Amino acid sequence: MESGGIAFGSHTATHTILEGRTDAEIRRELKESTQRLRAELVCPSEWFCYPKGQYDQIAYKIVKESYAGALTTRRGVVRRGDDPFQLRRIGIHNDVSKTIPLFACRLTALV
Repeated sequence: MESGGIAFGSHTATHTILEGRTDAEIRRELKESTQRLRAELVCPSEWFCYPKGQYDQIAYKIVKESYAGALTTRRGVVRRGDDPFQLRRIGIHNDVSKTIPLFACRLTALV
């Protein structure tokens, strides 16, 4: 998939929700995830995606130390000045990617 242009970023080692975890637990999850990506990929991404979009200030701080930026599950577009560690996104799933019109509607926030 990587050779086909798909990039893979870190999402924790076990898909655990980071909110409420200890500093040590968060660091372990991020370290193991990053190590696995580096072992499996030619060009692992330096970006992180919060599992289920949930995080707290401890997780935010540690992610900020470890990555170039992070995505939340909050819907929306990224604008100049946005915090690169709390970026919104537009979810693209099978329900809106089956046809070009549905895909276009999702990108323009109509669906």
